[in-house]
Amino acid sequence: MRSIFAALLIFLVVSVSSALGYDGERKGFISSVGIGFAPMVKTSTSGGYFTSESDTKQGLFENIFAGYAWDNQNMIVLTVEMYMIGGGDSYYSYGPAWYHYFKTSNKSLYAVAGLGGYIFNEFCASELENGFGIHLGGGYEFIRHVQIGAQYTFAKTSSSYEDHKHNILSLLISYVRF
Repeated sequence: MRSIFAALLIFLVVSVSSALGYDGERKGFISSVGIGFAPMVKTSTSGGYFTSESDTKQGLFENIFAGYAWDNQNMIVLTVEMYMIGGGDSYYSYGPAWYHYFKTSNKSLYAVAGLGGYIFNEFCASELENGFGIHLGGGYEFIRHVQIGAQYTFAKTSSSYEDHKHNILSLLISYVRF
């Protein structure tokens, strides 16, 4: 599964960057890569072997996106995120997101909202869980092309024997190419 996501990410970044040149304006084609820390990954389980169970962990994650900015303040991107959580669990998310920068130049606050598919790979589970979720966040582009941010993700996933609700708080630093 990880190799499929890695191939998709590499394809997105390479195809966007080689198809069109970047001109330094936060307008046109955009790509980004970021790394971060998730200080709170809360998973609630219902069904299956447990009536109700909740677990909170921490982990690391990667965030990659590519898309198009129709002006210097707004862009639509396809985002792929991979979370590696303590205890062997992992999450993958993919889908569209909208970024809004409050200024046209660097040193700007921004907001982000996205939705998409989620895959939960529970350690020692016999099958992957699929579901849907949303994320909301914001941050600050403190120097040209580099930004820090935080986001909150809520997702639901299900398998044939149990359901999970996921609440994830994540902090990241990203390099945005434009």
